[in-house]
Amino acid sequence: MHIQLIDADRQGEARLNAVFAERASRALDRMAPNIRRVLARFRDVNGPKGGMDRTLTVEVALRDGRILRARAVAAEIMAAIDAALAKLVRRLADEHKRRLRHRRLSERLSFA
Repeated sequence: MHIQLIDADRQGEARLNAVFAERASRALDRMAPNIRRVLARFRDVNGPKGGMDRTLTVEVALRDGRILRARAVAAEIMAAIDAALAKLVRRLADEHKRRLRHRRLSERLSFA
């Protein structure tokens, strides 16, 4: 699983990249065999003004070619990282359940 962070504002990119890589690998560890690439884009929308303006968009490319995305906005980048990864984990779990349900339904119909 390749993890990459793009900081649009170029503020503390090395440290932020290391923190994001650690949190992403911990959050996505269970699903890592199905994930080819994780790409995150961080942006401070209002600049130094402050407020709820730190945006993080996380994109996961799965081994089967599908791409899932999650976006979070928060006042602090760590909160945005945690929120976006939590949304992404829920989407991956929902997608996995949906695929299992479809497979089970297909198997039932083939035996009918």
